[in-house]
Amino acid sequence: MTYREAIEWFVSRHESFALSDKCAEAEQLAINALISQGEPEYPICECCGKKIDHINTSVFNYDGTDSDHSIPVTYEPVSGCVSFTTAPNWTDYDLTDEERKEGIRCPYCGKYPFDKECEIELYEPVEVMMWVTKEKPEEP
Repeated sequence: MTYREAIEWFVSRHESFALSDKCAEAEQLAINALISQGEPEYPICECCGKKIDHINTSVFNYDGTDSDHSIPVTYEPVSGCVSFTTAPNWTDYDLTDEERKEGIRCPYCGKYPFDKECEIELYEPVEVMMWVTKEKPEEP
């Protein structure tokens, strides 16, 4: 559950709750809800087997050079989707999936950490979505 989901969950169950009047209380309840869930799940690099909460990739700098950046990932364990949000100055933005996989690296082993056969979906703003190798639930 994300912070925003925790706030929405609390507000949806307390119809008389005035968010503007009690924002601090809602924030604390949301934090408590997140803490009660324990540590969030993270994907596991399929090359080195370590849990990763971020990936390494490169972005273009304004001076024309490029530099490595560590970007947090979001993981949806049910679908196996791993995503991260970056800017259009991501060096792999205009590349093919195969070329993008060379630029998305595990912070521990430096290799592409997920299923090499899956396509990479790109959305605006730049949100990159990948899938881990895991049986996906059957569609209803």
